[in-house]
Amino acid sequence: MGRSRLVVIDADLPRRLAHRLNERKRDAVSAYDLGLDDLQDPDLLRELAKRYNGLRTWVLVTGDDSMPAEHGSVIIETQATIATLHPKYPPQMTEHHWRVDLVQRWVHAMQLQAPETVRRYALNGSLPWRPRRRQARQIAHHGWTSWSEVNAREERRQRAQPADPPGPGEAPDTQERFPGLA
Repeated sequence: MGRSRLVVIDADLPRRLAHRLNERKRDAVSAYDLGLDDLQDPDLLRELAKRYNGLRTWVLVTGDDSMPAEHGSVIIETQATIATLHPKYPPQMTEHHWRVDLVQRWVHAMQLQAPETVRRYALNGSLPWRPRRRQARQIAHHGWTSWSEVNAREERRQRAQPADPPGPGEAPDTQERFPGLA
C-alpha cells in the first residue's frame, strides 16, 4: 500500500494538483487526465472501481465534503477510500489555496489511509468522516443512506461470510469466525 496507492484528484480540485503531487514523487492522477471529469459522483466511483479494484489500491481526494452523505451506499458498493477536505477555510486564504494546501500537506496520510474508509482532512490532521449538522438534516430530509463506519464495517463483514451459511443444527465454522480456534 503506502506510496504505491494511487491518489485520484476529483474534478472539483485544481487539475494541476495531480501534476504537482507527481513532481513530489506521489502517484497521482486527476479525474481530468482519466477523462472522468464530466461524470457525476456515483458514476465516477463506479468507473474508478471498475478500472482499479483488484488491480491496485486508490483513494479519491475530493473537496466535496457532502459526497459521503449523498452517496454513502455507492461508496460502500464500490469499496472506495475517500479523503474529503474540511469545507471551512481561514479568512486569510482563498478556497483554492486552502484545498491545495490541505492536499499537499496530507497526501502522505491519504495514501496510508485504511482501505474502504472516509476521512475528513483539516489543518491539524484528519478524523473519520461524520455528517455535519447541515448534512445530517439533508440526509434525513432526502432519505439518503450516508456513509458511516458502521455501514461500511457491516458490508465488509457480509462480503467475508461464506456463501452457504450453516443449516439448522450445524455448527458454524469456528476456524473462519475465530482464527486459531479448532
